[in-house]
Order: sequence, then C-alpha cells, then structure tokens
Amino acid sequence: LALAVERLRKNTAKSRVIILLTDGVNNVGAISPTQAAELAAAENIKVYCIGAGTEGFAPVPQQDRFTGRIVLRRAYVEIDEQSLRDIADKTGGRYFRATDLESLTEIYRDIDQMERTKITEWRYLQYHEHYLAFVVLGLSLIGLAAVADGSIFRRLP
Repeated sequence: LALAVERLRKNTAKSRVIILLTDGVNNVGAISPTQAAELAAAENIKVYCIGAGTEGFAPVPQQDRFTGRIVLRRAYVEIDEQSLRDIADKTGGRYFRATDLESLTEIYRDIDQMERTKITEWRYLQYHEHYLAFVVLGLSLIGLAAVADGSIFRRLP
C-alpha cells in the first residue's frame, strides 16, 4: 500500500485511487497498514479495500520442494476485515468482501462506475544479450571441422 501511495503521490490526476485486493493480514514490510493509510489520506488518495478469500482452511497453490510442480495444499486463511475497513474509512474509500470470482467481478464493476482516471506509465526494460559467446564457439567449431576435414584427420583408422 505504501509503495502504491508513493507511485501515485506525484500524479496530477483529479482522482487518485488504489484498489487493495488482500486478506488484510500484514505479514511483510516496514510500514504498517495504518501508517500507509495515513500516508494515502495525507495525499488525498482513496483506497478501495477488497477482502478476498474465505475464513478457515482453503486450498493454496504451493510449489512442491521435491518435484517442483505446483500443488494445492490446505492452509489456514484469515481475513482481517477490521484493518481493511479502517484503511478504507481513513482514506475516503470503501470496503468490499469477495468470496468468489463472481462477487469480485461485481466489485470491480462497482469501483469502475465510481472512479475513472487514465494513468500512463513509462517503463524501460534493460537487458543484456549473452548469445555472442555461443555464436563464436559454434563458428570456431565449424571452422575447426572444415580444417580437420581437409587435413590428415580427414580419415581416421
């Protein structure tokens, strides 16, 4: 949430909105959700919180350590609805609850009707090509084969 606030902070759009799709449980980051909500409120950014998933045990995709395949394992899931409600209230947004794909689709439709601002972002991809060494090695081997074919190594006993 704090990273999204930072990205929108310098944007000059008349309506700045963050859609936070989460279970609401804070398990990573140095900034707490309440601090991030205060940052968003200070920047006049609305946060629409969507509590996703079900309470209790649910199938969660995980990578198997031994085979590397993605398997479904049962894991305990909890939704911190109160934190999500607090974030939405502090920022002037709303809290929604999505328990399945249909309700999530409906929530996005509702938010789309409330807020409409187009934001463009420039991203640059920096890459390095590493194929040159393989091309030189391949051409060297082809040249070596041609030289060997015209020399004493033309025929091996």
